[in-house]
Amino acid sequence: MIVVKIDVTKIDKSALFQGAKGTYLDLLLWETPDNQYGSDYVAKQSIPKERTDAGEKGPILGNGECKGSTPKINTGGQATAGGGGDDGGDDIGDLPF
Repeated sequence: MIVVKIDVTKIDKSALFQGAKGTYLDLLLWETPDNQYGSDYVAKQSIPKERTDAGEKGPILGNGECKGSTPKINTGGQATAGGGGDDGGDDIGDLPF
């Protein structure tokens, strides 16, 4: 589980969009394992492609932390939630490099 805390006052409301069941906000989580604040992720607001193409960046809204089990790499190359027992996933220590 990843717990994300954001400062809602920093949301760029012009990048909110209307969906079938409400108004939505796209968030991006960037992994930051060794940052100075002790969090595992930084949460940024996604903005439309036209704006990123023009050099604009979405605002940083907050951060996130892994709670409980940590991500584990499986044989399919996708991250899965680690837990008790053997799920057939590769242990990162077994990598040849």
